[in-house]
Amino acid sequence: MPVGLDFRLDDFEPADADSEYAKQRMWSGDLTVLAQHHTALNCSHSYVVAHDGSVAWGVPGEPQIVAIKVARDLSQSTFTFE
Repeated sequence: MPVGLDFRLDDFEPADADSEYAKQRMWSGDLTVLAQHHTALNCSHSYVVAHDGSVAWGVPGEPQIVAIKVARDLSQSTFTFE
């Protein structure tokens, strides 16, 4: 059963242009979460492994599995996205 993709970024802004671009790119694909972990204490970090179903229609040889790391700066309400 697929799990929904939620990076828990409500009320957060990207810390830099690279993070904004990476976030937009990840949501544009057809991602199915395979595993995810959010730090328990303050949820300042999230880690996601997902399958990108849109790769079947893209450039041959592109990776179908993506690893995503989100780090939130709770004091500034920003995030970095890798």
